[in-house]
Amino acid sequence: MTDEQIRHVVREAVRETLIELGLDVSSPEEVMRRQADFAYLRKAREGAEDLRRIARRSAVGIALSALAYALWVGLKATLGRDS
Repeated sequence: MTDEQIRHVVREAVRETLIELGLDVSSPEEVMRRQADFAYLRKAREGAEDLRRIARRSAVGIALSALAYALWVGLKATLGRDS
């Protein structure tokens, strides 16, 4: 097989695989739309990850604040100051 024949076989195999996956690569417009869809999905995933990270930090901050308050109230009670 020549290099050109190998390229053709590989090109066809890739095209058929993509079509089986539901990706039509026959028109450039469709390829651009799919790329935009994937870019949107990436942004949505990154946004969800950021939101999860912010929520986790907030929960840790709230827990640490509650712990600090409990320690402060306990310390004040131990020292006999109720004010």
